[in-house]
Order: sequence, then structure tokens, then C-alpha cells
Amino acid sequence: MSSQPVQANAAAFNPDGLDLVKAAGLERVIGASLERVWENVADWEHLPWLHHSSFSSIDLQDAATWGWRAKLGAAGGESVVELVMDKPASQYVARTLEGSLKGMEIWTVLTPVSTHETAIDVSFHVPTMGDDIVERLGAALEASYQTLWDEDEAMMQAREKALSDAPAGAAPVVLGRRDDVLAKLPMAVDLGGRLIRLERVDDQVIAFRATCPHMLRPLDDCPNVDGTITCPWHGYTFDLRTGLSPQTELRLLDDFGLEDEEGVLTLKPI
Repeated sequence: MSSQPVQANAAAFNPDGLDLVKAAGLERVIGASLERVWENVADWEHLPWLHHSSFSSIDLQDAATWGWRAKLGAAGGESVVELVMDKPASQYVARTLEGSLKGMEIWTVLTPVSTHETAIDVSFHVPTMGDDIVERLGAALEASYQTLWDEDEAMMQAREKALSDAPAGAAPVVLGRRDDVLAKLPMAVDLGGRLIRLERVDDQVIAFRATCPHMLRPLDDCPNVDGTITCPWHGYTFDLRTGLSPQTELRLLDDFGLEDEEGVLTLKPI
């Protein structure tokens, strides 16, 4: 059987006919293309990393072109959320199947405004309860989503920039004598538009492209912990000695070389 939502008629509003009430709404323009926004919506993996102040964990149950379903951990406890995308209608719904606020539906309509702008119209529908509770809950949901979209917007803009910035022709960069370079580490060097980061690992100079090969997140601010760095967007770790990640088959980009000629280090493009 092919993967599909567990909720029957998942792309319809309130398919089970629950007693729901609209608690709040949110409209804003996101500084990212529609393509980047849909990419972000489908990306369940970033939730406990980029949005660590909102989510503590995620356990994926299913994912396909229709969307994804996962158990999410948060300060208020665990819940099972099913996100269903309806691209022809340019909208999607995040529906709580289990946990607190079971039955809640959060609908988002996407409208392209320009090449790098997308309008979002979010409506929060919650189980019926006292008017004062609904009002407080709606305000909390709206504030939470403002923060989530702020964080997502920054990620999408950084990825868009990385995709559009083609490295220019580069000349070799002479770094200096190895001992002198070691004393300056960590440091970053621009190699024809490519940011190369140099770190000290086991008394060796390690050079790597300061860009995550997964979604192109800049890695210039990620701490080196015993020769390992972690991408804040999705939690992928990379061993600086090998460039490999134990979670995936990805490796750090190596479109350059670090040459040692009689003790003098030079970065050279490939």
C-alpha cells in the first residue's frame, strides 16, 4: 500500500465534523520564493533544531509527496501531527491527531507576491471551549507562529542566497607558514566567493567549505567540538578529519585544495 495520510479526506476542512472554532489568524509576507516555502513546509526534519525553543524532538511516522506525520515533543507534552499539502489549491493543513488540542487544524494559504516574496494567510481552528480560553489560546498560537516564521524566513533566505551565489574565479590564497597558521586558528578565508573555514584538529590544520552540503546552511559559526561540527538547521554532524556525516552519506564540500609546500600552506581552487 502506498503511503498516505491516516486522516480520511485529509485535504478537506474538518473532515470529522468536530466542533471547532477559529481562535485567531495571521497574515504576513515572507521574504522567500514560493518554491522555498513549499520546500520548508515539507522539511519535517528541521523542527527540533531550527525551532528548538518550540519543539524538543520529532519522531517521523510517515512522509511522502502528500506531506508528513510525526510525533512532536514540546514543553506541553507530546502530540501527533499530520501535515497535508494541497499544492493545486496552494494551501496546507497541520492537524493534531493525538495529544493536547486533539482535532486542532492550522490552515495556511500561500500566495506568491514576487520572485522572492510569498504571502501567507494562517487560520487556527481549535476545539470549542470557553471564549476567554479560546482568546488566550489564539493569541499564544499567533505569537508562536510569528516566531516560527521568523526563523523559517531566515533559513529560506540563507538557502536562497547560497543557491544564487555562484563562486567567482579564484586565485590561490597563500596562508603562510604552517606553525603561524596554527596559531591563528580558527579562521575563515574567502576563496573566490567560497568561504573556507580552517580549524585545528589533533594539531593539524583542517580546511573545509563552510557550507552544509545538505541544505547549504553557512557553517562559519558552528563550534568545533573535538573535531566535530553540527549544522543547526537539521542537526547533521560532520567529522572534520574525514568530512563525513554519520547520519547521511553527505560529506563536506571539497571543491578546493589545501597544499603544503615546504611548510607553507596555500588554498587552491579546483
